[in-house]
Amino acid sequence: MRIRQRYVGAAWILFALWLMNGCITPMPETTTASSQQSRAYMGTYDKVWGAVIAALQNEDINMNAVDKNAGIVNGIKNLDAATGDILLGYSTRILVNITVQQAGDHQVKVAIRSREERKYKNRDWRPARDASTYAEALYTKIGANVL
Repeated sequence: MRIRQRYVGAAWILFALWLMNGCITPMPETTTASSQQSRAYMGTYDKVWGAVIAALQNEDINMNAVDKNAGIVNGIKNLDAATGDILLGYSTRILVNITVQQAGDHQVKVAIRSREERKYKNRDWRPARDASTYAEALYTKIGANVL
């Protein structure tokens, strides 16, 4: 009788492990993983450029390409610590591409393209969720810095 109880207990443990394994399978890909928007700000090019850089620094975005003359900033923000996905074997990041262009007298256009990517363990990065809310937050911070 005791041996039978051990087998039943071991079977329940194996069943629970099997269920938990299903909980950490990779998320399905979505097609709306990229977002691009633009806004115009009143001010000089230098002031808006400074506001863009300040907003990215405030958001802890690692800027890996910055060219003020071309008006281009590219950066990456790793979200693993914020989302807790790393505990499930995921890595999540947001890629940000920003262009800054003079649009007229004291008007500067800022376009932000952002996308969220995720990878599971050692696989390639894949599109995840729409990152338009992240771009909206950056536009708000840039606007606050321009004032």
